Amino acid sequence: MGIYSILALLLTAVGIAILVASLTPVSTIITSLPRGRVRNQWYVLFGMIILFIAGFLVYGFIPSHQERQVTDLFVHAIFIAGALFVWMTVNLALQTTRDVRRVSLLEKENITDALTGAYNRRFLDHRLEAEFDRAWSSNLPLSILMVDIDRLKDVNNTHGHPVGDLVLAYLAHLMQGFIRTSDILARYGGEEFVIISLNTPPYSAGLFAERLLRFVESHELVVKNQENGPLNLNITVSIGVAGLDSDVIDVQTMYRNAEDALYRAKQEGRNRVASHNTPCPIGDSVRQPA
Repeated sequence: MGIYSILALLLTAVGIAILVASLTPVSTIITSLPRGRVRNQWYVLFGMIILFIAGFLVYGFIPSHQERQVTDLFVHAIFIAGALFVWMTVNLALQTTRDVRRVSLLEKENITDALTGAYNRRFLDHRLEAEFDRAWSSNLPLSILMVDIDRLKDVNNTHGHPVGDLVLAYLAHLMQGFIRTSDILARYGGEEFVIISLNTPPYSAGLFAERLLRFVESHELVVKNQENGPLNLNITVSIGVAGLDSDVIDVQTMYRNAEDALYRAKQEGRNRVASHNTPCPIGDSVRQPA
């Protein structure tokens, strides 16, 4: 076997190694993608690389009756250049995927409340401002629900703040599963949450608040790993409803109206809904104090 044939085999082995190395980042990208068209396209690329490897094997390792010439090495060099191109492309794609995921995570952390998983106050203010302007200019209804956990301070004093934090996270989880996909849930501050109810007049928002109140009331939080066994907590909330009325001139007025309604619900016994300037569907709902 001549020197050129040996070099051709070495070049073929190098090309195959580069292509095999390319399969790892492609596999990583595939596993990170959800099922769908884009993931299927990466499967196609994976299969094409396998075909390239098979081509290298056929061309490089199948015995030839003729001794390799120096010109044959140019063909192998072109093959290796193609293999390097594939390797660089898939690695750049993998790095881009990781960078996009990292940026997405940072953006999510920037607008999300770490404890509850709901949007934070910064996001709430910006989003409500945008929805307020849109509703005002397009003459669309808009309402907000301000939700406050009843007697969370008692829970903190009796069972400790870690249990109180569990209550906050649990309530956010309940509400997130109950609201519509078009609604926006955010932590307003402390034990208060705000739900932006798009395209919803105050009367309908009051109906929705009543259903939400009953939904929360019907669930029980079980806190395990307590010294005296599991702790069962029944959570209730008070809700203040405010809408885009004719006297509302800005977002701060909506917040203020919702806070006033929430304060009235608290003063009248908790575990109820109160609406600003709009009677609730059953009159400001009368319930037994929580």
